[in-house]
Amino acid sequence: MFASKIGSILPRPERSAALTTDYAAAFRRGATALVAACAVGGCLAAAPAGAGPFRSQQQMLAVAGDPIPTAAAAAGYRMETLAVDQLNPRTVDSKLTYGPGFQMYYFNFEGMGPNSSLTTFNQDGSATIAALGSGWWAYGYFLTSAGASRGGPGFRGTAFGGGGYFEATFAFNSALVNTANGWPAWWSEGLEHMISKGDNWTGQRPNYEHFIEPDFFEYDTGSGKAYGGNMHDWYGVFNSTCAGNSYCGYQLPYSTVVRNVPSNTDFTQYHRYGFLWKPATATTKGALSYYFDGVQVGATTTYSKFTNQPPAPNASTPWSFGVIDQDHLVLIIGTAPPVPMKIKSIQVWQPSSVNNLHN
Repeated sequence: MFASKIGSILPRPERSAALTTDYAAAFRRGATALVAACAVGGCLAAAPAGAGPFRSQQQMLAVAGDPIPTAAAAAGYRMETLAVDQLNPRTVDSKLTYGPGFQMYYFNFEGMGPNSSLTTFNQDGSATIAALGSGWWAYGYFLTSAGASRGGPGFRGTAFGGGGYFEATFAFNSALVNTANGWPAWWSEGLEHMISKGDNWTGQRPNYEHFIEPDFFEYDTGSGKAYGGNMHDWYGVFNSTCAGNSYCGYQLPYSTVVRNVPSNTDFTQYHRYGFLWKPATATTKGALSYYFDGVQVGATTTYSKFTNQPPAPNASTPWSFGVIDQDHLVLIIGTAPPVPMKIKSIQVWQPSSVNNLHN
């Protein structure tokens, strides 16, 4: 149920885009046309015209001034390195230019065709997003903090390294979710893997990869007042080390993945979904925690410093998930038909921006 989406987003055009994971299989079984739904923010409409993009990340931060979340402050993360508080054509690359200065782009890794046609920019600064079709083909409607680029380092946007607190505020109608079609999700993955630069496991055979996928939120529990929050530590040679599964992987035990929320929670109202990443050092363990409306949900996962040592990650290796400290996270948010998602804000808090990759 909580299997990864990674089979869909391999940044290698020569490979098949067919999905092999549980998530992908569920997503692909959905209808191939969007079911009309005017929930959570109204019916979808064409986006209004807007001015050009911000010129710099500094300009984006200058208009923010958001209060520091308690979890971020407690970790010493007091710099807001991403403040998407107004979703509009200035901050979101709705014309699919992949030019500099935007805060969010559309998913275009592995040659996926991005599509902004089902994004509505609302007068209150929020955005309503939806997806058409199912499976891999829905990913082009997802918003990301970075997109693939043919020039330079292979990406445009920002990927976040060195720890941080990641929070998105959004709403959706949980009654519309059919997990056979997919589900609303707010998650991330290492840029190194998404652009095939820097994800090889040092000391292993050629093309042996190792990368992280933290899932901040997935409404894949099927029903009820809970959501999934998982970690995936992926490794191996594609379709070889673990043939038929794209990659080998270790994830959190199922009992720790379900994030229970208050019984009176109404998902059609805005809620804040957060994730705290504190890197490991030579003397302290790293820590990964999940938050709902500022309150931790579930236990903290800890890990030792990872320095490319074998063996493959499992329940007994103390450094499982430690590869996150070597990766830079691309943030991804999207949904599946027929469930629109209304996004109010996306924020990142860190000790500084020095460990981020920005282009």
